[in-house]
Amino acid sequence: MDRILKKSGLSEQGRGLKRTLSGFFLAPLVIAIVLYAPPLWLAIVVAVVIALALDEYIRLTSTEGRAWLLPAGVLTPFIFLYDAGSLLPLFMVAVVLTASTVAIVGRRDFTPAFMGAAKAVFGIVYVGVTVSCIVLFTGFTGGRWLLLCGLLIIWANDIFAYITGRFMGTRRLSPGISPKKTVEGAIGGITGGVVVALGFNMVVDTGLSIYEIGGAALIIGVVALCGDLFESILKRAAGVKDSGSIIPGHGGMLDRIDSMLFSLPVFYYYIIWRL
Repeated sequence: MDRILKKSGLSEQGRGLKRTLSGFFLAPLVIAIVLYAPPLWLAIVVAVVIALALDEYIRLTSTEGRAWLLPAGVLTPFIFLYDAGSLLPLFMVAVVLTASTVAIVGRRDFTPAFMGAAKAVFGIVYVGVTVSCIVLFTGFTGGRWLLLCGLLIIWANDIFAYITGRFMGTRRLSPGISPKKTVEGAIGGITGGVVVALGFNMVVDTGLSIYEIGGAALIIGVVALCGDLFESILKRAAGVKDSGSIIPGHGGMLDRIDSMLFSLPVFYYYIIWRL
């Protein structure tokens, strides 16, 4: 297939289409886990995702301390599941202290020491804390359906952004960061997310009005785009096209979850505010 795409001159578009279509095979599994997995098993799945994504982050940023960063990231969803209120601040203090100790030991140059600690702490927050917010949705009635709604909005953003950008995109959104993203694609993606959210709200009683769910979809769309662009910055800084190759047709784990890293936590606290 790739040879045919290259001969037709559509290799880049073909890879994007293959990546989008292959997502449909993963979606049923993700939906089943979101709706029916017991909280502990959901936390285990989240921990696996964090481990894979954090390993890619470590490689992208050349962060030292893989031996302690991965266990710290894996621990995060269980802290959220069992005692997020009281243990998370203590956990973050421990992360900062560990990162500082690992970065400083054996260093004589203060700049690399500081940058090493900063990248390690940011990695735990950027990947571990944000993804772990998934388990918080199990803490209230209807939370799993709202989590599914958030994921569908994010997926709709990706799909409609690709389609709109592919056929209508002319103005580059941020050529210095992601040359293929267009203003038309961004607008189409956000619009598609709003439409999916409104449709979901008609089928499932989310407890939110059409204005509230529409506003949530709009916020998710904008924040998800920011998350996507930020991961593009990481990849550009590392000089790579994909964060990894663990998922055929999708690239790395970070490539698949970059849109939700910022948007799902924002959606969760939006729900808490509205409900």
